[in-house]
Amino acid sequence: MGKAKSSSAQRRRKEALRRRRRQQQRTARANADLATFDRTLLEDMVEELKRESKFPVAEVAFNPPGQRKMSQLMEELITPYRDETETLEDFNNLVLLGTLAWNIGLLPAEERDVFLKNALKTAPRALRADLGKLLKALILRKLALFPDDDREIIDTRVTELGDRYHLAVAYSTTGS
Repeated sequence: MGKAKSSSAQRRRKEALRRRRRQQQRTARANADLATFDRTLLEDMVEELKRESKFPVAEVAFNPPGQRKMSQLMEELITPYRDETETLEDFNNLVLLGTLAWNIGLLPAEERDVFLKNALKTAPRALRADLGKLLKALILRKLALFPDDDREIIDTRVTELGDRYHLAVAYSTTGS
């Protein structure tokens, strides 16, 4: 009876180990697929920027070594407000506000308030106060979390991938 229990326990451990390995292989394939998707999306963004001449794109580096991905930094910046988004459009709007806050945070301190006031003039009156508070909070968060990161965000793309959103960020390294 002792051998039967031992043998049964060994089989369960082996099966659990096989399941774990299969899951690791699936995760590795999914990560590779996502990396390819991310690269393709960023390449498309750069080509569109070149075509539309929104931004002079000379040389492009994709996820340069030694720098955290801007999409990760943006996710971290907007994290406190992430749960308030229910739809792709909500999340995209939050990313756009995060982008505006990030770039305003790059300005000299004396220019930030003027730029923010001018930016808020384009918003509907009923939303200005709340948007102003949110943008100020995001600017302060950017300055606290990433005070030395002076990359300027030039474009973002949010894509729905199953039950989650994927964020790609194109940025300028001219200030870095």
